[in-house]
Amino acid sequence: MATISYNMDIHSEITGNGLHKPQITPMVLADYHVITDEPQRLVLTNKTSPLGLPERVEIQFSEVKDVYSTRQDIDRPLYAASRRGSKGYIKDTLTFTKTDPVTGNTIALPVKVSLMIETINDADITGDLLEFAYKRLAAIMHPVAAANETPNYFIPLLLRGAIDPIRAYMR
Repeated sequence: MATISYNMDIHSEITGNGLHKPQITPMVLADYHVITDEPQRLVLTNKTSPLGLPERVEIQFSEVKDVYSTRQDIDRPLYAASRRGSKGYIKDTLTFTKTDPVTGNTIALPVKVSLMIETINDADITGDLLEFAYKRLAAIMHPVAAANETPNYFIPLLLRGAIDPIRAYMR
């Protein structure tokens, strides 16, 4: 089986069966360089990335005039006095590499991941609430049929178009 590695961190070797999962490591800002600097958009490149295998991080902010405009599932009497909100978007374009154990050839495996958070501007929307929402999204990526089961990682199935296991359970 081929060895898969993450270019930017030599300590994050991932086994072919996916059982060894690297821990979350904080982004070291000193490793990045600004390539686009606009008032509400920042694009960074990882200076430690190998040439030809770049990592780019894009961070954007925008104001939202009406957070309820895309939420027809909330009754109007429940709307807040102000409908204004904020939207944050983060995208990481990174590259894994695969080394064939027989030929020794290395192949680049590009991946893009992103996260968008949109919320109403309200003093009670705290960092703790937003972290809860982010962790809720992570929990959705690891569904179980019952509380005592071992979670499955849903993303590989999703990217193969295999949403039927979840659909079948929900019926």
